[in-house]
Amino acid sequence: MEGESWMDIRSGRQKGMSYAEIARKYHIDPRTAKRYAESDTRPVYSLTDSKPSKLDPYKEQIVIWLEEAGCHQTAAKAGG
Repeated sequence: MEGESWMDIRSGRQKGMSYAEIARKYHIDPRTAKRYAESDTRPVYSLTDSKPSKLDPYKEQIVIWLEEAGCHQTAAKAGG
């Protein structure tokens, strides 16, 4: 969420808008609208570390199958 929207949500609440009205206006959940309206600082988001794929343990075998099937470009992408 951008800082301007956060400020708009806070000012909307101060003007008497309900959390449901704010949520509809900004296309967010009413609980999120409440959290933003009651927050003294702008929300800050950070990216989490990437999680391993469920297929990672099988990656080598998949690459072999793709190469056997003649999918060289796909195998090259899967391998690296």
